[in-house]
Amino acid sequence: MGPCPSYTVTIYANGAVRWVGEANVSSMGMRTGRASRGQIQLLERKLDAIDFFAYDENGIKKTTPQCTTTRSGSTTTMTCNTQISICTDVSRGIITFVHGRTQHRVEVPHCDRVREAPLLELEQMIDEIAGSRDWTNG
Repeated sequence: MGPCPSYTVTIYANGAVRWVGEANVSSMGMRTGRASRGQIQLLERKLDAIDFFAYDENGIKKTTPQCTTTRSGSTTTMTCNTQISICTDVSRGIITFVHGRTQHRVEVPHCDRVREAPLLELEQMIDEIAGSRDWTNG
């Protein structure tokens, strides 16, 4: 929906890049490129550094809630922190990592720039390595 660029980028372990423009981009259809072995290694290190596999499919990093217990007379109340963001009509990214039979998919809702910062940096790195700007902006 809306004028957001819609495209798919695939970066293979051997450095092959496949980019497919779907809507609102200057280059429609498939384009190809190459990533260097060094760029692939940087991408792998970034996945490790942000602990990519700790994010669930909704882009939320799995954490243990911090809970506090308060007592007032005979009443005990436990309160736990949770982070829920609900947003509509925004762009979003989907990052899928596949290696052999291992697959992990994370949707980045582009809702909370602070909480999503590591995933947004990963998206930017993927676009830089793939050369997406050449095909989205012309």
